[in-house]
Amino acid sequence: MVGTSNANDGVIGSSARWWERRWVLAALVVAAAVPLAWPSLPPLSDLPGHMGRWHIAMALRDSPDLARYYAFHWALIPNLGMDLLVPALARVVGFEAATKLAVMAIPVLTVIGLLWAAREAHGRVPPTAILAVPLAYAWPFQFGFVNFTLSQALAFCALALWIRWGREGRFAVRAVAFFAIAFVLWVSHSFGWGMFGLMAAAAELARMRAAGRGWGPRSAPRCCSACRSRGR
Repeated sequence: MVGTSNANDGVIGSSARWWERRWVLAALVVAAAVPLAWPSLPPLSDLPGHMGRWHIAMALRDSPDLARYYAFHWALIPNLGMDLLVPALARVVGFEAATKLAVMAIPVLTVIGLLWAAREAHGRVPPTAILAVPLAYAWPFQFGFVNFTLSQALAFCALALWIRWGREGRFAVRAVAFFAIAFVLWVSHSFGWGMFGLMAAAAELARMRAAGRGWGPRSAPRCCSACRSRGR
């Protein structure tokens, strides 16, 4: 349940059950990247369209041919996750490699977020959490909705941190930090921002119930910092 003591920080160790051992969890995280390791580019339906947009954004300034047909204007919108990440990586490793690495990171982050959130919520990694791991390759990812699924992965990681700081009573730190974290989620994609807001509210209600409090509106103020961002 949410609100367990700090003693659960030592659950994952030599005395843990096999599905809680570090090497098993690490293997699950690594396995999330394996299906995308062999193809030169991830075979996702919508990815070529995204790649075309990223290429135009990167090459337009130096290409008179592209400039004849395209114009590119940046704006702060809640759908920019990979549009910012891939061009930044491309300066280091090249465009196609940057695309592959960024896309591979999405299922890896999703699995990390799912397992981390499960551990923070329950004080351990329940065996049923492993059943959620294949959902990292659910149809939104296979369709190539990369900004959407990136924000979803980050939302699960943010939820784990939200629960942990709540359990530790670090509410002031959490409120300040999550103003920035919520903004990052919003910029990545509004879905992850909204999903995190709902999950954080549910986590607060569960924590209050575990502490013997009622279902009243007292949890709302602590969730507001997770649901606000400058991008609205």
